[in-house]
Amino acid sequence: MPRNKPNPSARLAALIRCIEKQPILFIAGADDKICPPGDARKMYNAARSDDKALLIIPGADHSSTFRADPKLYESRVVAFLNSISPNHAQQ
Repeated sequence: MPRNKPNPSARLAALIRCIEKQPILFIAGADDKICPPGDARKMYNAARSDDKALLIIPGADHSSTFRADPKLYESRVVAFLNSISPNHAQQ
């Protein structure tokens, strides 16, 4: 009887669901072939944290999210960090 292949997406979703209280920001490139935006959305949806966000960078692949749009990347990361620690917001 053949063994079932492990489903990495299901395993990852199960692990992501364990994140309940920790803030989490998912960043993906719109042209990412390693972790396509649909997978990033699945991870975002699986996360139970109240402090979560998803950023998909247009025109970016897996390793070029910052290079593709540094201003968007930086502004969204800073906004996320400020949203989870309002007492430490940038002046």
